Amino acid sequence: MSAVRVLLLGSACAAGLWFAVCRADAFPMLRGDAVSGTDVEGVVSDSATGERIPGANVILRGTGRGAATNNNGFYLISSVPTGTYSLVVSAVGYQRRTVPVSVAETGPLTVNVRLAVRLIESREVVVEEQSISTLTERSASIHFITPKELQSIPAAGQQDLLRSLQILPGITSTSDVSAKFFVRGGAGDQNLMLLDGMKVYNPFHAFGLFSILDPDIIRNAEVYTGAFPAGYGGKLSSVVNVTTRDGNLNQVSGNANINFLSGKLELDGPLGDDNSWMVSGRTSLLTNTIDKLIPNAAPMSFTDLFFKGTVGTSTGRFGIRGFTSGDDVKPPGLDQPNYSWRNAAFSAVFSSLIADRLYFDATAGYSRSSIDQIPKAPGLVNPASSLLEEANFRVEMTTFLEDQNTLFEGFEFNSPAVTDSLYVRNVFPRLYKESEIEWYAWVRYAGVSGAFRYDLGIHGDVALMISGGPLLQCAQPRLTFSYDFGGSWIGKASYGVFTQNLITVSNEDDLTSLFDAWVILPDNLRPEEARHYVLGIEGPLLPSLATSLQAYFKDYRSLTLYNSNKVFPDDPDYLNGTGTAKGLEFLLRYGSPLLDLYASYALASTTVSANGVTYAPRYDRRHTIKGLGTIHIIEGLDATLRWEYGSGYPFTQNEGSFSRLTLGDIGVDPLPEGGGSIGSALGPKNAARLPAYHRMDAGLNYRITVGMFRGTVGLSVINVYNQKNILYYNRTTGETAYMTPFLPTASFTVEF
Repeated sequence: MSAVRVLLLGSACAAGLWFAVCRADAFPMLRGDAVSGTDVEGVVSDSATGERIPGANVILRGTGRGAATNNNGFYLISSVPTGTYSLVVSAVGYQRRTVPVSVAETGPLTVNVRLAVRLIESREVVVEEQSISTLTERSASIHFITPKELQSIPAAGQQDLLRSLQILPGITSTSDVSAKFFVRGGAGDQNLMLLDGMKVYNPFHAFGLFSILDPDIIRNAEVYTGAFPAGYGGKLSSVVNVTTRDGNLNQVSGNANINFLSGKLELDGPLGDDNSWMVSGRTSLLTNTIDKLIPNAAPMSFTDLFFKGTVGTSTGRFGIRGFTSGDDVKPPGLDQPNYSWRNAAFSAVFSSLIADRLYFDATAGYSRSSIDQIPKAPGLVNPASSLLEEANFRVEMTTFLEDQNTLFEGFEFNSPAVTDSLYVRNVFPRLYKESEIEWYAWVRYAGVSGAFRYDLGIHGDVALMISGGPLLQCAQPRLTFSYDFGGSWIGKASYGVFTQNLITVSNEDDLTSLFDAWVILPDNLRPEEARHYVLGIEGPLLPSLATSLQAYFKDYRSLTLYNSNKVFPDDPDYLNGTGTAKGLEFLLRYGSPLLDLYASYALASTTVSANGVTYAPRYDRRHTIKGLGTIHIIEGLDATLRWEYGSGYPFTQNEGSFSRLTLGDIGVDPLPEGGGSIGSALGPKNAARLPAYHRMDAGLNYRITVGMFRGTVGLSVINVYNQKNILYYNRTTGETAYMTPFLPTASFTVEF
């Protein structure tokens, strides 16, 4: 990173931080001065571990006033009149608690609440009074994933967050081989992945089999499948915002796991009052399982490590986080190169209530992602490498206003730098070095007016604004409106404009891509741009049965597409195109003490256009049906069944074949056998469809406690009826390879 860029980034960050610190004094009307009533605030935490609980509902019974805790477990209910109230606090997986409070005109009243874990959960999905969805999240396309849901889904080898996401409507993968996912017609590089605020550019282990995230360190995951609010930028399709749990504040604890792919050890514990630490590491063990998942897979090894330290304060925290991962693939044969992947990210975070009603969050971090293709012998395979480094600084301020209204403001500076050495179409060498400074600023106002709620925001690309970019790309509107029809039935509508300037160099027709290099779009290509339109309605059909229906349309005003017509070195590698994605999603959830059911159906259509040709991309799937059921047989014993059906993905058919002249040295007969090599004449791009995909998985989990130890034994059977789903068809040999066959797996976890 050059000295000029460091100076510019540092100056911008310092100016932004100065504004944040001085903001409360500069804008006294936002602090609630001269407002009647008293603010009730506090922190909600786990009574056993001391960990703060995000998303807990805090309600003043009978008043219509309430709040939801943020990611640090903090809540604030503004301007409560003097009197005596019952404060009702609830969270998923915890026993509800009612606390009497007396409010007087003596300044803010602090009420910290500790919740006990609910041992036998009532699984009613009815929304009582106000909840997270109506208080803090007004997006029409958001889903929450909890550790309990991750553990219940049958897994090939080991549990995995990114594979579990594929149970959600609108999220698909093109094969069993890869956890790489596509959201509502968006490409695989259009998903923003955040881990405790750290950007993760390559969240997959080798072959994309599973993610680098240990599911046991995850506290929750917010998944926006479209129209995400201001504050998230730089990607077109989705946001996966993962928050890790804190270490145990009361005692040293941990867990160990072994399965058919890897072994894992996690340890955490206290560091004095309200301070904690956590370390988690995994390494590959029985990689023979990969041979069952991927035909002709090469030997591979992998590791990942995550660490976290947190210093708690009365209303927030200070902490450091970091993770590293590494993968090595070493196939046999001199003609096949070795591959090496490395990831690392580190961040420091600070959050606190720095003034009346003004909550402050800041994150400073660094991330690095690299991949190397290493030939074993010169001349057989071209060497290639890609390195992406980024420093970033982000601040978000939340102001709690009157009548449950909230103001969000923030800014973010990123400094990505890319160095790529590669060959285009294995012929044209490219050495690519580029860097830039991204500068985003945003403001959101979330308000309530009777049954009508709104979330109005602008996500500004300041750097693009300075360079004179189009208005809607510089000031990207993010709007969501919702209306409470009564009986917990809520209608929602969302609209947003999104841009992306950092993409991967890959060919969408590749079955699995072992080499995905990131590039910053050159000046001759327009930034990628998408506009999202979403309509939806959700609510309970019965006390234990809830449903939602959403329709969406994505207008891709600009896409960067692979130039399949490149012939000469001067021809562009990529070109601008356009596209559309539209669909309808239906979701049904049932919960009871005996049975949990989850079912969804998605109807979707995606097309892209470039070079005068319009076609469906390889990840376009028309119909998808997903079902997940869990039976709670006895206390501690659950059985799960998962089934998925998907109509066939598009592919390009052969229209014929021809003899291709193979030229060698002068004087050598180019047709020694009289026919040359066989080439394929291809038909219209992606005009045909593969056979439909369907698969059933089954799982059984048994939990037992012996003294201070808690154990979980998991058994899974992947592809119960051994369906042969096509992975690929070799055009030359006629060979057909299939996805994961019937595969039993097991895992064992012990907690202490």
